[in-house]
Amino acid sequence: MNRKVMLYTFTISLVLVLLSPFLLPVEVTNFSQLKALRFGFPFPFIEQVSNIIPDREEFPIRLTMQNPLTNVTQILLGNLVLSVLNVMVFYLACWYFIKIMMFKRKKSIRSKMDS
Repeated sequence: MNRKVMLYTFTISLVLVLLSPFLLPVEVTNFSQLKALRFGFPFPFIEQVSNIIPDREEFPIRLTMQNPLTNVTQILLGNLVLSVLNVMVFYLACWYFIKIMMFKRKKSIRSKMDS
């Protein structure tokens, strides 16, 4: 496997995973979930305590990440590493699938031209 491809894949995966808490809200269905909001995709790697006190009628609510300076925020390093690796493997699998399909297409075009 080429180092350049691995570096690009790692960079793209890291950027996508780090952007996921800001782009994907979390749905809260009860009060106990407000004590530990978990953000991130595919594995939640940011845990944040919320100080919001909604009425019971407002559930379910969708919340985005809040200011880490006013809310206790913790990064779950194991989940962050797993998320980056998961996205990286998915990206590489898609990359090689497309590469194989393009190779087969070129091969079939060449065989038709030779005939």
